[in-house]
Amino acid sequence: MRQEFVRGKRRYILSLDVDLFDACVINRHWYGETNRRHGRRQELFTDLDLAKVRFTAVQAYLLKRGYEYPPTVVLSEGRGQDERSDPVIGFCEEQRSHITLDSLPKG
Repeated sequence: MRQEFVRGKRRYILSLDVDLFDACVINRHWYGETNRRHGRRQELFTDLDLAKVRFTAVQAYLLKRGYEYPPTVVLSEGRGQDERSDPVIGFCEEQRSHITLDSLPKG
């Protein structure tokens, strides 16, 4: 389980993983977008339920301190339509069909 948080130019990544020895690990990593200030903390738990309680507690703490969930970005829409409606493929095909030697700048 992984969750990212944003506050201005600060970022925070919170993740809950199970390692090879069945220990539950909460990784906390914080950093700035434009500087080198960062930090990391790791917490080990033997019980998954206890780790989930701690994970939600850290989430609540970050939200209380002004961090927010990052905005979601839709990469593409309209799957299943023809190739010409695909913004990348359609753009390339249209440009290829309209370029002629006379339309190129001279110089």
